[in-house]
Amino acid sequence: MKSRWSAYFSARHWAFVQRHARQLSFDQRVHLGALVFSLLALVLPWVRTDVMGYDLSYQTVFTEVTWLIGAVLALISLFGLAVYLDQLFDWQRMKLPLSFYVLAQGLHAQGFILTLIAWSVLAGVNANAETFIIRYGLFGTAIAHLVGGVASFLAERSRQRLSTKAFFGLTPSA
Repeated sequence: MKSRWSAYFSARHWAFVQRHARQLSFDQRVHLGALVFSLLALVLPWVRTDVMGYDLSYQTVFTEVTWLIGAVLALISLFGLAVYLDQLFDWQRMKLPLSFYVLAQGLHAQGFILTLIAWSVLAGVNANAETFIIRYGLFGTAIAHLVGGVASFLAERSRQRLSTKAFFGLTPSA
């Protein structure tokens, strides 16, 4: 018996997703990868501490005092992913007053700043720990937001350059 999800994701739906995924340009793939990786890196360990001889403990951004920062980071990445998928599949449910890449630059800048804030909060809370080691979750989130922001900036610059050339009737150069 087929489950509800297997009936929903039939071969026709997967072909639709694959067709759209093949049409993505390099900067769109980088941006989509940055959004997905930033979501995945949120659940990975962010810091490792050893407090007065006790066993090592791993902390994510959703533990203790940084849970609100982690929730906001997750919402930023989810909102960016929702807007991206809305435009990718031409659902047109979200009307943006500005370019998607300008919005993405703002979202990635906020995500990067909140990642640095979470890092400083975790360092301050664990100031009395014997060892304080930054783990791959924090680095992954920071790098994903940094790469996504740069990709969005470059894509917006390219879009503006092409629209300027089209306005003046010049052919866009490759």
